[in-house]
Parts: sequence; structure tokens; C-alpha cells
Amino acid sequence: MMKQIAKDLLTGERKLKGDIEFTDWDAVDAFAADVASFVEGRLGVAPDTTDDSPV
Repeated sequence: MMKQIAKDLLTGERKLKGDIEFTDWDAVDAFAADVASFVEGRLGVAPDTTDDSPV
């Protein structure tokens, strides 16, 4: 299925240069935060309060 999606994106009149981003990184970050929250709750660990934003 993914091969078909990629083929559809790359065929026809589209002549793309560079990389195509298929990953929704905001959704990945949200999922990771949900998993971390779940695990912290199950283990009784306090959430990490450090700022992970890039410099």
C-alpha cells in the first residue's frame, strides 16, 4: 500500500526535487508524550520537567 501511495505522489506531472516528508513529526511527538505520560503514571514516576526544545 505504501508503495502505491509513494508511486502516486511521484508520477504524473510532478517532478519533485529533494526529499518528500511522509512523517507527521508533530503526531510522533504527541504519541511519544502520551506514552511517556502513561509509563510515568504506571511507575509512579514524576514527569520530567526539563526543557527539550532545541537551542
